[in-house]
Amino acid sequence: MRQLQNDNPKQKLQNEILVYVQEHHEIHQLGMAQHPNLHEIRRVAQGIFNTYLEEHKIILSRVEREQLFTTVMSEFIGWSLLEPLLADETISEIRVLGAKNISVVRNGKREKTELQFDNADHLLRIIDRMIAPLGKRFGEAMPIMSFRLPDGSHVSVTDAVIANNGPIVNIFKHTHKRINQNDLIQLGTIPAPIMSVLHACVQTGCNIFVTGLAQSGKTALLNVLGNFIPDDAFVVTIETSEEFQLIQEAIACLHAHPHIENKEAITLQHLLQHAQTMRPDRIMVGEVTGVEVYDLLTIGVGWLTSCRASDPEDALIKLESLYLIGDEKRPIKAVRSRIANSIDLIVHLERMRFGEHKVTRICEVHYDNDEGLIIHDLFRYEDAPNNEGLHPSGMLSLSNRPSDKLLQRMIALPVTTDVVAQVEALFGDMR
Repeated sequence: MRQLQNDNPKQKLQNEILVYVQEHHEIHQLGMAQHPNLHEIRRVAQGIFNTYLEEHKIILSRVEREQLFTTVMSEFIGWSLLEPLLADETISEIRVLGAKNISVVRNGKREKTELQFDNADHLLRIIDRMIAPLGKRFGEAMPIMSFRLPDGSHVSVTDAVIANNGPIVNIFKHTHKRINQNDLIQLGTIPAPIMSVLHACVQTGCNIFVTGLAQSGKTALLNVLGNFIPDDAFVVTIETSEEFQLIQEAIACLHAHPHIENKEAITLQHLLQHAQTMRPDRIMVGEVTGVEVYDLLTIGVGWLTSCRASDPEDALIKLESLYLIGDEKRPIKAVRSRIANSIDLIVHLERMRFGEHKVTRICEVHYDNDEGLIIHDLFRYEDAPNNEGLHPSGMLSLSNRPSDKLLQRMIALPVTTDVVAQVEALFGDMR
């Protein structure tokens, strides 16, 4: 058992209680179970904790007792120093560069904390605890891993074997707040009239591909677009972790999971193929990363999905490669034609220099036998001149008129009259 050393009296008390709880025979027996009952462990630990305070005549207020017990349990069965950071809604990102360097992004700005793990072994135990539900082992044999926490937060871990200042942990938190279109408009992610264009496209069943790099706001926009789907539609969502927050009643939520012990892996492709047997009106896929692209581009219902890409051109290159995994014999011209026929809109987001999320391009995709795939920008973000070092102050403005096919879909039923009015204000009377 690790004996902790610390000159801080409060920290010393916490460490002594932790060791006392860990070494108690009843806790040891509960921990030996194949599937430990954390609720029972916490209940028993509460009694042991109270006994320690009474035996050592330690007097604390109710609030102090609760805080101390929470801290001890987060160290014992939780995620130690990371727990309060994960619970803090003002924090969007946590970065751990070795045991003594922990920083966060709070309200869009990076700041260093005073928190420190005792040593690298302490940090590694917490990493192992986070990974345990996956049935995998982190270390020399597998020094890099990427996974999701139960709340949807994305975690990337790197072992000291390949990182001189490791172990390294990066956590990109998943927000539980339901974001709506007004939130994105007020945050400056997208102007209201252009949001109406996306609203119209979703209502009429357009296939929309949301692109951007990590932490650019793809999931938030997908959630907003998903809630534009008509209330009477049957929607199937497909994810690797629970991130969609839709308001429709008729929803089937499917989740992929990796190979764990005796369980076969259930992939996004498996779920897409299964979803088609359910005859949904719409399908939403969290993020396409593999062969499931082939199935997505060949289904006959409206869909929404995302892809990690630096720009729309990069996204199309990635789509070509992923499609060919599922149908490697198909001529490249046929693949590009399929992509152009399947995608109605690409919406690209970027994270700006101060953390703001911006829709920077909205495009159609066309195919030409000679030129291949052609991206037709409808809207494009242009930063204000002489704005170096300042917050973005540019505009997402009209670049080109949409194709007649897309224009007619924007004003077709079930698009509401107020949305049609805003669309026509941008493009003129289309009837």
